[in-house]
Amino acid sequence: MAAGALSGALSLWAFRRWCDTDKLRAASNVMLAHLMEFRLFTDEPVLILRAQRELLVANARLLRLILLPSLLLTAPFGVVLVAADAFFARAPLRPGEAAVITVQYAFRLPNVQLQAPPEIVVETPPVRARFRKQISWRVRPSRASSGKLRLRWNATVIDKSISASPGLHWVSEQRSGSLLGYLAHPRELPFSDRAIDWIRIQYPSANVLGFHWLVWYSTAACCGALLTTLGASRL
Repeated sequence: MAAGALSGALSLWAFRRWCDTDKLRAASNVMLAHLMEFRLFTDEPVLILRAQRELLVANARLLRLILLPSLLLTAPFGVVLVAADAFFARAPLRPGEAAVITVQYAFRLPNVQLQAPPEIVVETPPVRARFRKQISWRVRPSRASSGKLRLRWNATVIDKSISASPGLHWVSEQRSGSLLGYLAHPRELPFSDRAIDWIRIQYPSANVLGFHWLVWYSTAACCGALLTTLGASRL
């Protein structure tokens, strides 16, 4: 909630700092006027086409006005959203609850094995989906624990964390072998083996007080922006 409120206040400040609010308001009014033309001239195809063209031009003008603050907010908001999603969007496995471990590979892996801690039971042999280039196992924690899975073939070993402990955790759903994959799932450092693209654990979805965490985050962001506006208007 606090992060959402701060995000809303920061967004409002950034747009006021790096946007011409008068031009932004004028561009929004022009877009609204063109939208109203669709309703007014339903029997005039030529006017409707012209209104559509002008609406696209006005939309491009609006995007140009908000481009700078949007780019400046991309990096900090990206970090917050990725971190919060890893913390709130997935729940750890529960004892007795099965999960699927999937490996996406780039090159064929002969004799690949999945080794798990004593508290995690590997229930199936590797199941290969050759068309998708994937190998999967079903695992089941026998009791609450956290540890490392170990993927082994030939002389290569890659670890992947697994969490089956109760409570709120920063769950790592995927470990990747690329920088782009690491940016999307930054909980674990990328591995360097090019034979594998990623290793993923199918954790159950989680919610916060009955709703997805983005609902609370968006609500708090709107409240933060509104309170910032009210506070600025009183100064």
